[in-house]
Amino acid sequence: MPHNYNRLAFQGGTTNPATLLALYCSLIDLELALKDHFVIVAWRSGHQVVDWVSELGEAALAVQLSDALSALFTPLPCNATFTSPTSCNAC
Repeated sequence: MPHNYNRLAFQGGTTNPATLLALYCSLIDLELALKDHFVIVAWRSGHQVVDWVSELGEAALAVQLSDALSALFTPLPCNATFTSPTSCNAC
């Protein structure tokens, strides 16, 4: 699998007592696992974890994940792609 080394590194952070860090590491591990799954069909670039979960037939789980991520990221400021800060879910 193309992401084994990276997945192992992020899995090490999933038990961190810092809850936000542990959640972030879990999300990255999930993203890399999905990319490995889809590599058989076609390489996936980007970070569309919710879309990929839905594509696998897990629509209810995708909605739960989307709602949970929106609740976490909406209050965070982000100016990665915009000249003025905006919410992270817009990036």
